Amino acid sequence: MKRYNLSSSFLGVVLSAKIAFSQRSWPYLAACAVPWLLCAGQRCVTRLAKWGSHRRSLSGYYRFLSDGKWRTEVFFKCLFDLIVRTFRTPDLTLVLDDTLSPKWGRGIFGTAFHFDHTARPRAGYIWGHNWVVLAVVVQVGTRAWVALPFWVALYRPKKTCPRGRFRTRHEMAAEVLGLAEGWLRARGLKTLRGPVSPSMNDECGLLVAGFDRPPMAMMPYNPESYAGLLESPSLCKCKDLYAYLIEGEEARPGTESGDRLVRLVGALRRATKPRRPPCARSCGTRYRPDRAALGR
Repeated sequence: MKRYNLSSSFLGVVLSAKIAFSQRSWPYLAACAVPWLLCAGQRCVTRLAKWGSHRRSLSGYYRFLSDGKWRTEVFFKCLFDLIVRTFRTPDLTLVLDDTLSPKWGRGIFGTAFHFDHTARPRAGYIWGHNWVVLAVVVQVGTRAWVALPFWVALYRPKKTCPRGRFRTRHEMAAEVLGLAEGWLRARGLKTLRGPVSPSMNDECGLLVAGFDRPPMAMMPYNPESYAGLLESPSLCKCKDLYAYLIEGEEARPGTESGDRLVRLVGALRRATKPRRPPCARSCGTRYRPDRAALGR
């Protein structure tokens, strides 16, 4: 058996989740916490049980992971409070998305075929899990931003779910948004605004009209049901954002739209005209604004 010297701060992190587990399941989690962090490579039950301090058979660890008695909502609430308390973020940024986890075993619980839009060299179906994840975006250091998940739920296709237990991804997202809303209100936060991209220069809001048009660059494009997902008695519309579509014939010089575009482009060029660097004259070089703007 390997021995570890644990700091009081790490023990505080582990013990903060004890309220979510039963008296029988808690020793398994406490025994797996340190091996899970120190285990290099693939994490499996055999390695966790070998490194853990809870000397039980492998079947006991499997029963804990598959049928352990613990309250998921309380556990996720503990993770959320731990993240907020650790990073002391005054404004919380939440990220909600689903992610795919490829698997190879056909007998693994909850696995099915899911369409992966990001697969390369071409999109296609993969065998694995589909998890709906809610995370908090926090800043680590001075530049890095990391999304720390605190709530996950496994999506299962309708044909693999018991009768009456099937939920769509939208229904699961609506459920977790309601939970997060209550947790944020308990912490004294009164405003929940979104959806927005990490940068306000990217997409903001939801598309609520114009679904007959193809997607446009730098514009949100989402299923029509997303608007109903966010509408609730406690959430309402904050602002209308408009996007204008100008056909090629309407933008020709001499038309009203074309003349407005010419004036707009001229104003943008004047506002973004590169300035003469202070060292250009002293170095005896000829400054070329066109090449400087292109980075040549």
